[in-house]
Amino acid sequence: MSTEENKALFRRFIQRVANQGDLSVIHQMMPPDFVENQELPAGAPQGRDGVEHFFRQWSQGFTDRNVTLDLEVAEGDLVTTYQTWRGTHTGEFLDIPATGKTVKVQAVDIVRVADGMLVEHWGILDMLVLMQQLGVIASE
Repeated sequence: MSTEENKALFRRFIQRVANQGDLSVIHQMMPPDFVENQELPAGAPQGRDGVEHFFRQWSQGFTDRNVTLDLEVAEGDLVTTYQTWRGTHTGEFLDIPATGKTVKVQAVDIVRVADGMLVEHWGILDMLVLMQQLGVIASE
């Protein structure tokens, strides 16, 4: 696949999974041996199932969620994106009851693509800022 096709694949993943909450796409776009290098929440399964676990919580916690891809760079089989995640905390998320607070946090993802599938991921979601905006951690 070309770098443009790889970027389009990841854009489709973000749109369908992060924004629309279509978790079936995870199993369509990630093989069973998908490698997740990002630290997942405590108790979350590893690999593709861990990705599904996180996005299930994201979808339940932020019903008006929206992730925008602010920057995309691709080289070879890697796609890197800088994103802004937004939403209103209307449901439980990571065992935190709904606060009604609106959040806006940044994330960076790197995915490796092979044979038209997302096969490996490295990422950073600014959980400190997210927890501060939810009022779980003091801002100072």
